[in-house]
Formats: sequence, C-alpha cells, structure tokens
Amino acid sequence: MLGGLERSAAVVFGSGMAVTSRPREQQVMEQFMRPSPTRTRRVTRLLPIVAAGALVLAACGDDDDSDSSDTTAAASDTTAAATDTTAAASDTTAAASDTTAAASDTTASSGDDDDASTTGGDGTGDQSGSTDTSDSLNELLDPSSTGVLVRVPDGLGSQKFVPASFMRNDVHPPTGMYQGPPTVSAPAGTDGPQCSGTGNESDTDGYVDMTGYVLEFCASDSPPEDGSGLGGSDPYTLAEVGVVVGKQFSRYDTGVYYPTDANVTDDRCHWSGGDPSNQECPDDDGSGGAGDEDGKGCHPKQTDAPGPDGVTLVSDPSCQCNADLSGNDWNDWIDHWLDYAQDSPNQQPGGDNSSYTFFEGNDESTPYYEEGGQDGKAPMYALDWASCWVSDVDDMVGLQNAFWTNRARWFNGLLPQAPAELRDFDEVDGMKYYWGWSEVPVPNSFDKNQDDWDAIVVKLPAGTSSIGDLSADAQADLGAGLAEFVQSNGIEMGSPQTAYVLLLTEEYKGGEDDAWERRFACEAFDFTDVGISIEYLSKDGESSDGKGACYLDG
Repeated sequence: MLGGLERSAAVVFGSGMAVTSRPREQQVMEQFMRPSPTRTRRVTRLLPIVAAGALVLAACGDDDDSDSSDTTAAASDTTAAATDTTAAASDTTAAASDTTAAASDTTASSGDDDDASTTGGDGTGDQSGSTDTSDSLNELLDPSSTGVLVRVPDGLGSQKFVPASFMRNDVHPPTGMYQGPPTVSAPAGTDGPQCSGTGNESDTDGYVDMTGYVLEFCASDSPPEDGSGLGGSDPYTLAEVGVVVGKQFSRYDTGVYYPTDANVTDDRCHWSGGDPSNQECPDDDGSGGAGDEDGKGCHPKQTDAPGPDGVTLVSDPSCQCNADLSGNDWNDWIDHWLDYAQDSPNQQPGGDNSSYTFFEGNDESTPYYEEGGQDGKAPMYALDWASCWVSDVDDMVGLQNAFWTNRARWFNGLLPQAPAELRDFDEVDGMKYYWGWSEVPVPNSFDKNQDDWDAIVVKLPAGTSSIGDLSADAQADLGAGLAEFVQSNGIEMGSPQTAYVLLLTEEYKGGEDDAWERRFACEAFDFTDVGISIEYLSKDGESSDGKGACYLDG
C-alpha cells in the first residue's frame, strides 16, 4: 500500500459488501506507481472496491504482527535448500554434453553459421549459435519437460518470496518475462508495462483519467531535459535483463502458480486460517502479506464474480482458483469471469464516483480495435485483480493460455495501448503489447544464490531474433541494463564460470492459439558505450571443450 492511505480489512463470503475508502485528493499517478531500489516494478492500485457476492477482499488490515515464521514447511524447506547451496559458479555452465539439438533450432536467425554478421547502432556482433547450456535449457522448454523460471530484478527482495515467471513452450502468449521501463533514463517510479511509449493517444484507460500519467511517463516525444537517454521509449521494443534457473528448478518450486501478473509478493494478503476476515496484508512499505508467508493470497481488489449457486472464481479465502471452472481447458473460468465479474466504483480525483462493472455491455464479438469494441472491456490490470493461484503447473498453463486466446473478449486495448498501426490482433508485432508473464513466488534466495543460475538472460522483444535488430536506442538501453545488472550483483566478467549469459527469443508460431515459442541461444555483441561485450565460443572452437560458451566480458 502507498503511504498515507486509509486501510481497513473486509472479506465477505456469501453476500454482503466491502468498501475501501481512499482520500479523494490522491493523485492518479500515485495510484499507479511505486519506485523501487533498482528497476521499477509495476504495482497497480487504481481504485477501491465495492462488490457483493461470494468473495471480496477490499483492503489490507493494520495488523503488523504477522509472524513470518509461519511460512509453509514446503516453502521453508525450499528456501533453506537454496540458501545451503554450495555449488561452484562453474556449475552454472555445466550442461548435458549429450544434447544434440542443432544450432539452427536455437533461434529464428542463428542457424549453424557461426560467422553470421550483425551490426548495431551501439555496438557490433559477428557470431551466434548454441552452447550446451542453451541446448539443455531448450530441452527444459519442451512441453513434456519441467520448464524454467526467469526473473527480472525488481527491488522486491526484502520479503521471503519474490516473483519469478514460468516458461515452457506450451505457454502460448508472448512477453513471457516481466517487461520493465527503459534503463537509461527512466524517472523514479516510471512504470514500463503500463505504457507503450508510442501509442498512448487516449487520455483514459477506459475507467480512469490517464492524462497526467500518459503525458509525464508514456509520451514518446518527451525525452529528459538534459538530452540523455530514451525518454518515453516504447518498453515493448526494448530487451530485458534477468536470470534463468532450469537445472535447479525443483529447489525453488513452491507449488504456487499464478497464471498472470498478480502483484503476488508485494500486494496480496495472507489468510491465516479460521474466519475469512483473518487477512494479514502488506504494510505501507510493501512488507508482510503473502510475500512473507507462503505466496498464497488475495489481491486487495480481488475481482468478485458470484454466479448461480454461489459459484465464484476462487474456492477459498486464500484465493485459490476454483477448479470446478477448469473445464474446456479453463475457458469455463474465463466465461464465468466475463459473465459475472463485479468490480470497483470509479473513485478518481474529480470523478463522479459512479459505479462500473468490467464487461458490462461487452460486445464479445467485436475486438477492441474496431468501432465499439472497447466498450465493456477492461485494461490489462484487470489480470492483477482477477488472478488466482493453482498448485499444478499444467493448470496454470491452461488458465494462462485461456486468458490469451480470449483477449479480444476482455481487453480494451487502452492500457497498454499499442501504436495505431499495430492494434489488430492479427498483426504479429501488435501481439507483444500483452502482459504474457505468469507469477510464481520463489524464495528470495533465488536472487542471492548465483551458483544456481543457469545464466544471466537477455530477453529480446517478442518477434526479435537478434540484438542487431534492435534500434540504436534499444541497444544502448540494453548495454546500460547489463552494466547495471553487473554492478548491482557483483558479477565478475571475463569468464563463463562467473558471467554466463544467453539470449532468450520469442518467435510467433501461429495456429488457432496464436502460439509463441521460446528459445535460448548466444550472440556475440559489443556494447561500446559501456565497455561490455557478449563473447561467444562455438562448440567446435578450440577453447570451449566441445560445449560452447557465452559470457560477459569488459
């Protein structure tokens, strides 16, 4: 919660009403933003909630005495195991040497030609291909395998759990890793996923006046006054820097999976059992709540959707997804959400506070980019409010895909807002303006135990297969992001044992589900402005021992 907000706790089962009050003078921008010590993670707190039905979690309580030692045994064991890790950093590059995946399968552009040349505005690159580590990670991405966890630094490491995202190639939506703001010039509090940078032509997200937010944080023609950096550059055209864990997946798997962005460890409340109102919510500084317990919890604005016979989207006061709605590959859950969702009043500064309901008057047959198609649909932050958790990873994948394939029915296209020429869902380049990542709460030792990382990961924008395909500004931003990551994590460059890095691409595969496929690979590139380079050793090179390698040098 942001400082200075009035808070009260109310959870209602059966019938009733829960109301959260907030000062009317609170600014819209403050409702959107919270700066973090490193890059900024989005926290959506737009509106209070008024709803009746089976479950409503209206606000966070003031009980600051929650005992974080009550974390579930499974999660505690996971954290302890991760903390006790003593494997040498060289294990990061260890991979199955018998992997036979061809380099041509690694990325859309790499192929077997290790001499493929690419050039960029900030630097140059002249080699690309696979390594044993990229091959082993690509095997884990197979739908029959365990998958991998990726995580972007976000400044949320003060709690027991931090959010990662699950990746496997039966997950269909693009942008499967959290998309932050630009690195080079992002003002404190800049909120990357909310903006498109080039397409925010509307002054509303459909429910809230966005004029000030868009002009200050999203306008592409507003670079910093000192002339440095990217200004409001479109975050969906930028690369992200994070880490990937594959071989040690089980060490961090706590069995709690949210299929969408969900504000899991910074905003959700923890149900301590007994009465449904026994909710321990995050303090004003973001500590406490589900992030300090077991990762299971309800959002302060959890969407209520009471249907016939009291059926709702969740099955208990910790907001576990209702498995009774898992039919038809979880499309039954989406149908219920669209049919019965109840949300908050439009309580904004200067607003009339008239009630609204997501999907009221929704013409599901008209996509948002056609006339009348925005009516009755929701901005992307509706995912945070509606999301619930499952204990089976295949269930998470099913619901994650159901959100994606039904996006034309619920997304109003106003936040984020793609450039005008890319608003047709048939446009592959327009699909990347979607929050396609899941949230999996993992022990915060994920950030600390670098020996467990398979690699630092550079996730390219969806549909981009080479660093050389990025704009000069995007290359400069990536170089700055790598420099920031190296400094903040104490990375010793110059060796695969301490600075292993891989590219992660997302390629459109098509089909009736508009599926995207992910691949890991390496590409040599020199970021001249920051004095950092990505070095590639091919498998048949004299110094790679037949395994290949990819690492940061500088």
